[in-house]
Amino acid sequence: MMKRAFGWVAAPPPAQRLLERGGADMVGQARPQPRPGDGPRHRGGWRRWLALGLAFPGAASAAAPAAVPVAMEHVILHRDDTQYYLGPSLALRPDGELLLATREAHARPGEVSHVDATSRGVLLRSRDGGRTFGEKRVIDDRTHRFSATQDTTITTLRDGGLLATFYSWGIARAPGEPDLAAAPPGDPAVRREIRPAGVFQGLWTSYSADGGRTWTGRRAVAVAGLPPLAARAPVVELPDGSLLLIANDFNRPDGRTRIWARVYCLRSTDRGATWTRRAQVGDGAEARLHFLEPGWVRLRSGKLIAMLRTRGEGTGEGRELPPAGHLFQSTSDDDGVTWSRPVATPLWGFPAHLLELRDGRVLCAYGYRQKPYGVRATLSHDGGRTWDAAREIVVRDDGGNSDLGYPFSVQLPDGTVLMAYYFNQERPGDLASSPRYVAGTRLRL
Repeated sequence: MMKRAFGWVAAPPPAQRLLERGGADMVGQARPQPRPGDGPRHRGGWRRWLALGLAFPGAASAAAPAAVPVAMEHVILHRDDTQYYLGPSLALRPDGELLLATREAHARPGEVSHVDATSRGVLLRSRDGGRTFGEKRVIDDRTHRFSATQDTTITTLRDGGLLATFYSWGIARAPGEPDLAAAPPGDPAVRREIRPAGVFQGLWTSYSADGGRTWTGRRAVAVAGLPPLAARAPVVELPDGSLLLIANDFNRPDGRTRIWARVYCLRSTDRGATWTRRAQVGDGAEARLHFLEPGWVRLRSGKLIAMLRTRGEGTGEGRELPPAGHLFQSTSDDDGVTWSRPVATPLWGFPAHLLELRDGRVLCAYGYRQKPYGVRATLSHDGGRTWDAAREIVVRDDGGNSDLGYPFSVQLPDGTVLMAYYFNQERPGDLASSPRYVAGTRLRL
């Protein structure tokens, strides 16, 4: 498999993975494919999933061309070892500038945390096709109000403006920790370090009319009847100028009823200042999965394709055991008014980013958070009806651990695809190797 490379290298496509033998045949449907390390526990999960009848029709496009090597070049888009970077996004400007937005927080070697009191959203720009990025600007920073910015995504609108979406965590003391504000003067307790906790605050937008140099203040995405929301995907601008946003709710169990996370499509007619509910895209209750962090794309045909991250119950990586971890797909042919029932795809990874290439193929990229850790991608040759999972593209397989991914791709004027993602090559016991930075891969597809 591909290791870190400098300069263009042809990466051979992975070998056809064997289909699992167990379970009933499914006419016209794809058998799930085992992953490295699959054992009896995995296979039992697959059979329960098959019983749901949710397998995606067609693992590979019948009209897919023969496999060809993919030329790729790995680069570092932005790295500062004093900072911890997560979830980058990219946006091309009409003047050719390429913008990169990301979450930035203080690095704490040896600690893995996506909720940090210093977290803010920043933007960098490139004028050389993504070779170098600089001129850092702040999109959102409310750290002085104990509000941490997360998953900053930017979209270039047709009027040249930029719309940023992000959600936030309120930083509070964890349950059981002392209230230092109530301690009397001189009390030794005020010197104590307390454990923080993240309180989910919801989704926001911000708008820039000057290429990202200045931004409006936070504008809450508050929709009547919906719980607090989170979003990761770019905004879709419709021909009539209205905007669509895909988001998941952030429910927690009430101790009596299990509430499974859902995905919604929202609409704005005022450049993202206010939003209304357009439709529910998916409810994971039937599959007993959480639908989270959706990615989507609007094809030139007008069809919307959404890919939903899935997660089961439990803690740690066990939450992504099959059927969890597979992307579920839903589509809309009426600009998000109605959506097809989400169905499982053969793609294991999360979350997804979708890009329609100029030749009509659709690229789906996703983090691969199991060994070998990295980033992968799959092409569709028929507008998302089927996915060429047999020729999955291994973009990276040299990650240090599972804290990586969240890819985001753009196609540059020369046809090259630039895929950004956050990455680490941490080695156990080696704090110097722990930084999380924004990496990228240039692919010739």
